[in-house]
Amino acid sequence: MERGLYSCSPFYQKRTFKGHRVEAFSAQSFFFHIIASIAELERGMISERTKAGIAARKAADPDLKWGAKHWFLDHPKRQKHIQGLYNAGEFHLVSRGSGGVMVKGMTAGALMAEANAADSEAKPVKNTESIRRWLREGAKGLNYEID
Repeated sequence: MERGLYSCSPFYQKRTFKGHRVEAFSAQSFFFHIIASIAELERGMISERTKAGIAARKAADPDLKWGAKHWFLDHPKRQKHIQGLYNAGEFHLVSRGSGGVMVKGMTAGALMAEANAADSEAKPVKNTESIRRWLREGAKGLNYEID
């Protein structure tokens, strides 16, 4: 077993050239490891800078809401229109038993179309699952009575 300095390095390789044993230092492997360690250092610096920026923004405005806007709660025009439909009797809500509600008299697709038509400036709701999730969570923002 060899115990030399070069045998401990992963970059040092033993090769044969024309029948003679040649010991060589792999510059390509060494260069790759150096570049990889620089990339890892840069990734850590970017992560620290991003976390510091987010913390500073949260400290500057603690009431700031992060993330995407809710399709209903963050759009007063939609709230007013859907509340008007409910008050006019276009649909009613029935308890699901698990804290959520089900809509009767209108499909989730029709409710989605009404919400999109109510506020053309807002990002449109593209998936009826957003409506169903809102109903499962108890239709927050809608003033209603359970039938």
